[in-house]
Amino acid sequence: MFGYNGVDGRGRKVVRNKVLDYTGEYTLACTNGDVRLGETSVWVRPYDSFYTQSQVDKKMDELAARANAAGIYAKIEQIGTSSAGYPMRAIFISASSSDLSNSQALSKRAESEPAKVQSEIKTEASSTKCR
Repeated sequence: MFGYNGVDGRGRKVVRNKVLDYTGEYTLACTNGDVRLGETSVWVRPYDSFYTQSQVDKKMDELAARANAAGIYAKIEQIGTSSAGYPMRAIFISASSSDLSNSQALSKRAESEPAKVQSEIKTEASSTKCR
């Protein structure tokens, strides 16, 4: 479907990165001249299991709410922005808010003083426990 020069004349490099342009819901219609004989809605997805970013975001929100309702701490944060300017979101799950804060602080320290953090973890001097 998206071979050399693609279905719309764009070069392979561009089409390879733009295959999702064709993802979505379309109306498939059958006509005879000017008479529309019938139509139906069709979802086009390039993969068997594919979700749009808006579907992933919605599911992420649902999962965080479900976890929090079950007594599991879940928090969604924007961790960056894509090259196209879209927010990049992640879900963080922990036993409690403080466990998550401690884990994130430990990760930050590990970037600046990795040997010290590794030593603390080995000797269990660290107050953060990975679960």
